[in-house]
Amino acid sequence: MKHFSVEQQALLTLLRNALWHQPGTLPEQLNWETLDTMAKQQGVLALIYDGAVALKVQMPAELKQKWNQLTLTAVMKNERLLVAQDQLLEQLQQADIPAVILKGSSVAQYYPQPDLRVLGDIDVLIPSECLEQAKPIMAQCGYESQGSGHDFHLGYSRPGVYVELHYDVTTLPQCRGGDMAKLEIQNFLKYRERGAMENHGFPMLSERHQALMLLLHMVRHMLGGGIGLRQLSDWAMYVAAVDPEKIKNDIAPMLERCGLLRYAQVATVTCVRYLGLPQRHAAWCEGVTDEDTGAFMQDLFRAGNMGSADSEQIGRLLAKGSVWEGKRSLLNVSLAGLSEYATRRYPITRKHRWLLPFFWVYMPVQYGLRSLLGLRKKKSVTQALRNAKNQQNFLEKLNIFEVEK
Repeated sequence: MKHFSVEQQALLTLLRNALWHQPGTLPEQLNWETLDTMAKQQGVLALIYDGAVALKVQMPAELKQKWNQLTLTAVMKNERLLVAQDQLLEQLQQADIPAVILKGSSVAQYYPQPDLRVLGDIDVLIPSECLEQAKPIMAQCGYESQGSGHDFHLGYSRPGVYVELHYDVTTLPQCRGGDMAKLEIQNFLKYRERGAMENHGFPMLSERHQALMLLLHMVRHMLGGGIGLRQLSDWAMYVAAVDPEKIKNDIAPMLERCGLLRYAQVATVTCVRYLGLPQRHAAWCEGVTDEDTGAFMQDLFRAGNMGSADSEQIGRLLAKGSVWEGKRSLLNVSLAGLSEYATRRYPITRKHRWLLPFFWVYMPVQYGLRSLLGLRKKKSVTQALRNAKNQQNFLEKLNIFEVEK
């Protein structure tokens, strides 16, 4: 913990209490404004507030009132989303469209107080062949199409509710590990189970496939904008809810075939060392060092929930290419990352790939000009590239999607 700031240490202390009722004391000379910002960036403010109340922490009265109000608002939003989720699932069921809830409430049910795990939106997976049939159902439920910036879901919204209608889970690299993950994903809807949160029932993934889904979600965002404590807490609560022997004998071999076992092991031991996950739940994790978990946690604090704390996302994007496409030179890594960012931000490049070289030049120039004009905090492009290389090295050690032949 010595490598983390006072506010980061306080955040972890409060989170451990919220998840496991572990006692603790906060560091002295705590900057509450910084802690407030950090809790929001990490997507765990409601949990942090619960931990502070349980530990009877003396905090500024104004901030306590603010956190209390934000927590109540989050709880009410959760209920609104759960009601909307019930309505949507009922309509899909009446149309004989198989569906499962991804993440969200299917993970929140593992928490000691599920309503404190804030739900961002509703993610529902249906068969790709049922997508056209589902579109008019979304309209009947009052949703308007928002299109999609991804190749695996469509966005729909109505006041206070956002739905991602998935016809696939995520994009995967063309490699042995990615291919094995695709095979498992084909069975997601076949082996559905039932879950419940706050008296709202829903179809969800099996325990085996829940592990794969959570890890794929974490990997995609870590290689993109980044993950925060909310995603790591989700993994910790899932691991704690599953029999360690089942993970060791059934789930871990599946993850190994998909090239995600090392990532899962490092994430799990990180949960033990920093989030308070009981050690017995990591018995299937071998060879994870303090350096591994420290680097994982530092990357998490640097990025925040969906990259909300990362002011150098360009560096993160540059680091992605080597992991996703097996590239090693910094030039190729940089171009791969810039291409991905361009296709995400400028949809025209998806249809006209020949425009990508233009954006390879345009985006770094725009980045530099915005810094010079004071529109963003000044950053050194050289430093960004150096950080990208360091992150590339860290990500490569996780062996993501790498499978021994």
